[in-house]
Amino acid sequence: MKLIVQRQAKTPFSISGEMTLNGKYLAWTLENAHLAIPAGTYEVELYPSPKFGRLMPRLKDVPGCPYCEVHWANMPSELEGCLGVGMMKGEDRIWNSREKFAEIYPLFQAAVNTDEGCSIEIRDIPAMA
Repeated sequence: MKLIVQRQAKTPFSISGEMTLNGKYLAWTLENAHLAIPAGTYEVELYPSPKFGRLMPRLKDVPGCPYCEVHWANMPSELEGCLGVGMMKGEDRIWNSREKFAEIYPLFQAAVNTDEGCSIEIRDIPAMA
């Protein structure tokens, strides 16, 4: 399974984007602008997160962020180099994050536990023409 995160907007505090699977919307995303994930493609694994006390999706080999997780968060201050997911978006904020995470976690779980595997490609905001 290959997910795409297309970044759409950047403020001094956050970077918002859209996560898609096979070209279809899956979730809105949020990153802390000061701790943004470098653009690129990252393999995803499930690992026992000490912060959340459960298995969480983790992007492997992210420069400068050994524990770059996909998790629920509503504000960029709740993200320390990680990727938040939500159902609705606003400036510097996403909403219904726990619900969206619960909805998409089984996709990560199914893909990671098969030969297919899972990756996430982070794409920068397209340059203006």
